[in-house]
Amino acid sequence: MKPDQSIIYDIIINTEFSQYLDDLTIKELSKIMNLVDYKKSTKIYLSNNKITKFLIIHSGKCNLIDANGEVIRELHKNDFFGLISLFTNSSKNYDLITTQDASILELNK
Repeated sequence: MKPDQSIIYDIIINTEFSQYLDDLTIKELSKIMNLVDYKKSTKIYLSNNKITKFLIIHSGKCNLIDANGEVIRELHKNDFFGLISLFTNSSKNYDLITTQDASILELNK
């Protein structure tokens, strides 16, 4: 494995998401996922836009915020987001915004 791939593998293996995957699948995912750094207050998703990425939070925090500005959910290390929407080509009615600098593992559609 390339160095980045081994780091990505370790991130995936430490999530709840990985319990549903065999080791070969995790290794294959680690080849196609990227670790991306975001600054605090970055809008990763905007309301009503198609979700085109599956995300695993490696560090930092993000908030899901509804149209009224209310926090629906706070995402922390090892939380994942966007899996179903990635496959159903759907959009959501909320924003995803970093509340701290964050490193996020991404699988792009």
